[in-house]
Amino acid sequence: MHKEVKSIELNYRTLESLVEDNSLFQKADGTKEEVAKYNNSLHPPLLEIEPDKIAPPYLHILLGIVLKHHKLLENAAHAIDKKIISLSEDYLTDLGKIVKEYGAEWRQAQKLQSQLEFEHGCLAFSEAEEDIRHYRAEKEKTEHKLSHLHHTELKPRIGPVAASLDNILTKHRITPQAYHSKSFVGNHCHKYMTAEVYKALTQTIVTQTQACTINPLLIDEAFQVKLLYDDLNDAFSKVHTAISHSKSIKEESVKDIQTLIDNYMALYRRQFPKKTFPKQHILECHCIPHITQYKLGLGLLGEQGTESNHQTIYLEKFRARGIINSTQKLKHIMTAHLVNILSSLTL
Repeated sequence: MHKEVKSIELNYRTLESLVEDNSLFQKADGTKEEVAKYNNSLHPPLLEIEPDKIAPPYLHILLGIVLKHHKLLENAAHAIDKKIISLSEDYLTDLGKIVKEYGAEWRQAQKLQSQLEFEHGCLAFSEAEEDIRHYRAEKEKTEHKLSHLHHTELKPRIGPVAASLDNILTKHRITPQAYHSKSFVGNHCHKYMTAEVYKALTQTIVTQTQACTINPLLIDEAFQVKLLYDDLNDAFSKVHTAISHSKSIKEESVKDIQTLIDNYMALYRRQFPKKTFPKQHILECHCIPHITQYKLGLGLLGEQGTESNHQTIYLEKFRARGIINSTQKLKHIMTAHLVNILSSLTL
């Protein structure tokens, strides 16, 4: 039975408290290991801006949460792969037996076995003596390779269940980066959070488990993984849709957004009570105050807004190409841009 998560009252930082914490940290000659004692105020503020005037970095929140979900899903898939290896052969399909016998070399073993079956068939139907000698020699080579293939430890993302996740990502053109813990770029995170993608990822876990074993308990575990991550991604996708935009937000909608965030965090904590991380803290504690104050989606004042400004300002610049005076042209571009993003603005 899960314990109820009690809400705590937060003391939000101010510019004054940041400066004071950093001053105390400097006076104590603290090290990075001790900076948590001073509310992580490692450096003095670069600019004298109150923290509540700074938009939560939603793009980084999105990247962090999607990566966390996917890593947890990979771990669940890898756990199933390891259980497949531990099963008795009575519960394994042909693919499952290959995985059990060869571990991380299962792909190569499967390829060699398929090649061996092909060569055996060719040998059986060959009539010319030259063809018989050729396929017999090829068959012996393949048998030799297979006999020297040994079981190696099954590492994460290598087993048939876990490896199928990468196949789904590739199919939807979602590419983990070679750096930043193999996270995804913003557009790929947005695509990941569509039901088409995250349900395909969870379905492949069920499909590949069934391809390896007939064990009802392990197949049921695969279905449980699917249900959990479908619910988790569905809950966060609703949050994502509600706040990842540049539109105005009505005051009565803020409570609905708060409910969506609370529902997502409650579901996450029930399953992973000790695996919350800073990006979720920002989502849970700092996004709603900012939305309440500015009545805008987090896509406008955050990183996405800055990036989208390049496109919208370029378009306004093209439209203003007939204005000769550079000052008047700039004024026209900025006025048009501000009116476009906030139609209620009075200039």
